[in-house]
Amino acid sequence: MKVAAVICELNPFHNGHALLFRKLREEYGADYIIAVMSGNYVQRGEPAVFDKYIRAEMALRGDGISCEPKPGGHADLVLELPPVFAASSAKEFAAVGVRLAVAAGVVHILGFGIEAPATLDTLQDYAVRLDNADREQNAELQQLLSGGLSYPAALSSLLGADALTPNNILAVEYLRTLAELGRPIEAAAVLRQGDGYHETNITDHDLASASALRERIFRYRDPGKTDRFPYSAVPKILHPFYRSLLDEYSCVHPDTLSSLLAEHLVLAAEDPENDLSRFLDVSSEIAGRLCARAYYPMSYTERIADTKTRQYTYSRISRALLHIALGMTKAEFEEQKATGYIHYLRVLGFRRGADPLLHAIKKHASVPIITKPADHKELLRRDLHFDQIYYSLQTARSGPAGIRGELERSPVIVD
Repeated sequence: MKVAAVICELNPFHNGHALLFRKLREEYGADYIIAVMSGNYVQRGEPAVFDKYIRAEMALRGDGISCEPKPGGHADLVLELPPVFAASSAKEFAAVGVRLAVAAGVVHILGFGIEAPATLDTLQDYAVRLDNADREQNAELQQLLSGGLSYPAALSSLLGADALTPNNILAVEYLRTLAELGRPIEAAAVLRQGDGYHETNITDHDLASASALRERIFRYRDPGKTDRFPYSAVPKILHPFYRSLLDEYSCVHPDTLSSLLAEHLVLAAEDPENDLSRFLDVSSEIAGRLCARAYYPMSYTERIADTKTRQYTYSRISRALLHIALGMTKAEFEEQKATGYIHYLRVLGFRRGADPLLHAIKKHASVPIITKPADHKELLRRDLHFDQIYYSLQTARSGPAGIRGELERSPVIVD
């Protein structure tokens, strides 16, 4: 039994994800695929457009089992990334994702997408060069950062690498973590096809980016917009699912966090002891900028743009604001990191045909497997708190309603 893992967000699921899963089966011989997926918050520092159970079901259905010309573009099991790491930097996101895959005890392949002109060999070279960097190089990196460059820009300048796009930076961090752990899993890179990572205009209607799909989802019910959802960009088997979601479900836009964030900022501005820099990803400089403009009425996304500088990327500011809104501190992050990152495997869903995979994980996993949250309330206490905030942002007519619903949830099961 050959098992592949993919660290992902699926925000939302589209043809590009199905293609990655399918290629892991066809080109790397994977019998089963585990999606190690962000829950209700994602790495760019936002709430996910659809909740984790909906996205897990999309992953498990994928491009169909037998109704498509090339089936197999689906996951067999979905495990949740711990929320405290799901919206962290690329380095920490990769560190926890790889460790979770290793903790399952059955994974042979770590699959991920990369973007041209990079190859697995060139990204591996960047990873080695970073890990073998001497003091002079590290000093140069710090000098570039001090000069106002963002980390991705400084990294590209140091390595001379024009191929360090968001997906490739994540790939480098996956490779660095694998090397740190002694390469317990083989790396498998699949070249990204279609529109670019940040592309919001749709040029390839079959392989549009998740960014473009989120834009269309947010504008779907806007009376001032006429954009139709590009169904060609998602697997046919999911079309009815998407239609139901778009017509009946309230997706979660980042701006739904605006009031919650504003409250935290005003409290910090009024009380100097309420230091914003205690929250994850919030530097003293970012905290000062936020407090100085706390009383200016802005939405969540407007405040990101207002706080962004040449040194701090949009995603870094977004992560900082998300952690403030959620009350996620540096202390709890460091505590989980110091105690090994992974304390459990949280199952969000699986296919019935994945029984052999589940049995193998139960036998070989190095941490407990959670399928019934109600049996692990104390272990999941902070996770449940973050989920409660997410569900409070919804005005959905369907889906779990708050912590009570979350505790009673069983994993999604797809035949």
